[in-house]
Amino acid sequence: MGKKNNYFKMNDIPIISYLLVCLLLASSCHAQNQDCASYSFPNNNIYQTCNALPVLNSFLHYTYHQSNHTVDLAYRRAGVTLSNWVAWALNPDASGMRGAQSLVAFQNSSGVFGARTSPVTDYSPSLQPGSLSFGVPRIDAEFLSGSNEMIIYATLQLPNNRTTFNQVWQSGQVSGGSPQPHDTSGDNLRSTGTVDFLTGQTTEGGNDVDAIQRRRNVRMGI
Repeated sequence: MGKKNNYFKMNDIPIISYLLVCLLLASSCHAQNQDCASYSFPNNNIYQTCNALPVLNSFLHYTYHQSNHTVDLAYRRAGVTLSNWVAWALNPDASGMRGAQSLVAFQNSSGVFGARTSPVTDYSPSLQPGSLSFGVPRIDAEFLSGSNEMIIYATLQLPNNRTTFNQVWQSGQVSGGSPQPHDTSGDNLRSTGTVDFLTGQTTEGGNDVDAIQRRRNVRMGI
């Protein structure tokens, strides 16, 4: 009697492991995209495009109006509580934190949850309210306790007749009604990329090397 052929050899194990990882990643991306496309907003808003952002359980929903060069958007961050703050920003001139024109949402010391605009001008910002380099005719936010989500709603007047921008999104802790520094490692350094509001395309950004070099000096930022 001859020996039976083994269907799997030891040399096949790395290939099988690789295929399993690919399947798991594909399944995760598919689930994220489904959650993105099928999501129903409490205010019944409907957006033409949704991008599942690669890290920090985040989604960007938007509709671009070519006639007046504005975009209506909703930035949604899942898996948070009222002890967190969240932010999403466009950076017209760079790819990292400095120069980011941000929309920030959190619960203040009076127990009121809301959103505001905050320009980031250096590497130790405090996310104080301020005007951005482009118009924001509308901004609002809500916290959904049932699903532990924060959503920032806004209308942006896009600058310089452009539709492609660097984007940054972040999250951190709130203490005493004030946003505290976010983590300076892991996904918090990978939450950058680009977005084209006209085509709906996004790209993922790598680590912000400039920010990594300064992370010991960062007290707050997006």
